[in-house]
Amino acid sequence: MKHKYLFMILSQLCMLHIAHASTTQSIPSGLMYSNKPIDSLCFMSDKNKSEIDLKKCGANKKTFTVKAMNQDLSKQGYLGYDYEDKSYTPALHGYSYYKYYPVSENKYWVYTINNSGGTGQFTAVYSVERKNQNTLILEGIASGDRCLGGIQDVSEKSGNLIYSVNLTAFDLIASVDKNTKLKAFDDLAACAVCCTAKSFYTVDKNTKSKLEYVELNKVSDVSEMPEQGVIEACFNKLYVSYIKEKSVKLTPEQLNSFVNEFKQTCVK
Repeated sequence: MKHKYLFMILSQLCMLHIAHASTTQSIPSGLMYSNKPIDSLCFMSDKNKSEIDLKKCGANKKTFTVKAMNQDLSKQGYLGYDYEDKSYTPALHGYSYYKYYPVSENKYWVYTINNSGGTGQFTAVYSVERKNQNTLILEGIASGDRCLGGIQDVSEKSGNLIYSVNLTAFDLIASVDKNTKLKAFDDLAACAVCCTAKSFYTVDKNTKSKLEYVELNKVSDVSEMPEQGVIEACFNKLYVSYIKEKSVKLTPEQLNSFVNEFKQTCVK
C-alpha cells in the first residue's frame, strides 16, 4: 500500500514538472531569466522609459512570499503569482501578473495587472525590449487604476496591439479639452469606481498610439450615472440623450462634437 501511495505522489510530481517544462518552453527566450519566466514584478515602472536590472527586481528582492497562481488567469495565458508581504502587520496579500504579445525577436508588448493589498487594480501596457542578458528596456504606453485609466480589452491583431482605457466623466471631457479648467471631483465625477466610457486604441510596432473610437457605457437613465460633481447632472442628461438619439460608439470626430456640446450646454 505504501508503494502505491508513493507511486501516486511521484506520478503527480512528474506531471507538474512536465507541465512547467512545457509552459517554460513556449515562452520566448527574451522573456526568460535564469531558466524561468521573468518575474512579473520586474514589469513595473512609473517612468516613460526606464532600464530594469533583472538581478535587482522580483518577489525575492522585495522579500515577498509567493503563495499561489490564479488558475483562471493562468488559463488565459498570464504569468505571475499571488503573494504575501510580511513587512506589514497583518501581512498584506497582493498579486502580480502579465501577458505578453511578441513584436519582434527581442521586443514585446506586455500587459500587467497588479494589486498591492488594497482595493485597487493597477493595469499597464508597456513596450518591452530585451537589451541584454540582465537588462530590460520598458517604455510605458498607458496605465491606470480601475476607472481611472485602467487598461482592458488587450489583444493583438495584424501586428498591432489593441487596448481600451477606462474613462470617468472628467477624463472623457479632458481627453478632448486638454486645457479644461474644470476640476476633477468638484465639477465632474472622477472616482476609481465612476466608469463612464472606454477609449479604444491601436498601437503599431513603432509604439505610436491611435485613438480608434470611444464607447459609452450603455445606460438608459441618468439614475445609473455617477453623481459626483456640481455639473455632473447636466453631463449625465446630455450623455443619456446621446445614447438614445445617436450612438454608444463615437468616432474621434463625434467625440469632439459631444465635448463641444457639453461645454456649450453645461459650462457657464
